[in-house]
Parts: sequence; C-alpha cells; structure tokens
Amino acid sequence: MPMQVAGPSLNIAPLHNTRFWIFDLDNTLYPAECGILDAMQERTTQFICDLLTVEYETAVEIRRSYQQDYGTALRGLAIHHGVKPEPFIEYVHDVDLSSLDSVPSLGAVIGKLPGQRIIHTNSPRRHAEAVIARLGIGGVIHGLLDIAATGYVPKPDERSYNKLIQMFGIEPKEACMFEDQERNLDRPALLGMKTVLVKSGIAAGATSSHADYVTSDLCRFLMFSVPHV
Repeated sequence: MPMQVAGPSLNIAPLHNTRFWIFDLDNTLYPAECGILDAMQERTTQFICDLLTVEYETAVEIRRSYQQDYGTALRGLAIHHGVKPEPFIEYVHDVDLSSLDSVPSLGAVIGKLPGQRIIHTNSPRRHAEAVIARLGIGGVIHGLLDIAATGYVPKPDERSYNKLIQMFGIEPKEACMFEDQERNLDRPALLGMKTVLVKSGIAAGATSSHADYVTSDLCRFLMFSVPHV
C-alpha cells in the first residue's frame, strides 16, 4: 500500500541514497488542471477522425484503445494504419501552453536534488523543451529522453526504460521515478526503483500497487522527502 503524502509526515529514509531523479513531463511537472494534456487528447481524437473518416465518438474509442494497448495512440496508429510520427506529432502538439507559468519554487527544489535529474516522456523533444522553458526549470535538468529517442516505443514498454537506463547509466536501485500514470510505474518498480505517483485534483486520492508514495503536490513532496532540499 503506497504512502499518501504531500507534506512533512513523510519518512524520508528510503530516498536518502537516490542519485537519479526521473520525472515524467505532462501532468507530472505541472498539474492536470492546466488542461494541456486534455487539449492534446482532443487533437489526437480529431486526427483519428480525419484519418479514418469516423465519427468523433468512434475516434475517442479508438484513441483510448490504442493508448491502453500500446502506450500511445501514435504507436497504435503506426502499427495498424502506417501513420508516420512527424505529421501526427506536429498536429497533436500544436497546443496553447499559456496556462503554464514559471514556477520558481519547483526549479529551486529540483535544482537541489543530489545527482542526475532527468525527464522521461512519451512526448516529442520540441514539446518537452517548450514545457520546460515555460516552467523555468531548464537550468536544473540534466537530461531528456523523448519519444523519438526511444524509436517511438513509449512507456510502459520495457524497451523505453531500457533505453533510459542505458542512455544515462542509471542504477535502478539508486533511482526514483515520478509519474502521473500508475501503469508507467510498474516496470520501474520491478527494476527496483523507488516510485512516486503524482496525482492532482480529484484524482489525488488514487492509490497504486506499483507506487511507494502518492502525492498531490510534487514540490512539497520533494521539499519534505529529500534531505537538505
């Protein structure tokens, strides 16, 4: 059973020896309420509508099915319909990021984490870099693994995590993974990483058998869970 935490009640001992801090991007480094992922989901659905000439409701079902089965809708569209990544990515990630503001406190607390700070995302680099810039945390992030760098093999496929470990020389038992999707914590947990499920809004009370901790406030979690931060 994961520990529900957002503040000073956390027992910090398990994170003392962490040297690799791995963050998902969308709905993890910023709250789901910003609506950016929702906007990308809408554009994904519209892309499917236009591609397959189906009604919106049918496209929603296809999107959800592919995301469940393959990790991303793009992966399913590539397998079943031969969709190339570039036009899909360009269309889906053409979203307004104005709801994101610089968060100095987040940058400050991440910047104090000892060791490497890495972003591992199913989004493309251009989108990730734009989000990082809007949040003002570019100066404290050491590495980025985007979907193109994995050969468009997304989380939760184990090959995505293998690429992450290989690229950054990660020792799983010295790593901590932060994610908003609990199924993306399954493989990291099996590898021996510490895992944190980041849930915002009404989903904050969710639990996960794959998460050591669940928090609704990433910044406060880091402030109270990491020594000397």
